[in-house]
Amino acid sequence: MRLPLALCIIMIHMHMEPSGTTIGWGSLGSLDIWRIFACVSINELAAIAVPLFFMMSGYLFFYRTEWNSAAFVGKLRRRVRSLLVPYVLFCLLAVVGLVVNYAMSGHSWAQSLHLYLGDGKWLHNFWDVHTTGTNTNLLGISKPISYPGLYAT
Repeated sequence: MRLPLALCIIMIHMHMEPSGTTIGWGSLGSLDIWRIFACVSINELAAIAVPLFFMMSGYLFFYRTEWNSAAFVGKLRRRVRSLLVPYVLFCLLAVVGLVVNYAMSGHSWAQSLHLYLGDGKWLHNFWDVHTTGTNTNLLGISKPISYPGLYAT
């Protein structure tokens, strides 16, 4: 089950954006059918991958465990050590790299720090620091596209 969900995560990050105006709804050709398939599979169906991963990891967290406080604390420590610590470190490293890169491209350090850490919103660097607009599917539903600080353009 992990392989199909991992492929769905990859498809989410492809951001294929066929719009309703590029499809000849009156006479559907093979390219139009591909665009509809791409929109539905990549933009809509693949979106279930992250919640399914979340539910599966929650299930496996509690699967076949004799519950007491020591077991719970042990599992939490392993998750923090294997998931949270690397995520925080890599996000901080990416933000430091972005600040240094921006400063080395001719901007002041103050401008660089304000751009990536400014206004007390530095925690947003971990989940939505890069918002690239919206994605509108064939059904006309728009949703924002954002990336954590690890996504550097």
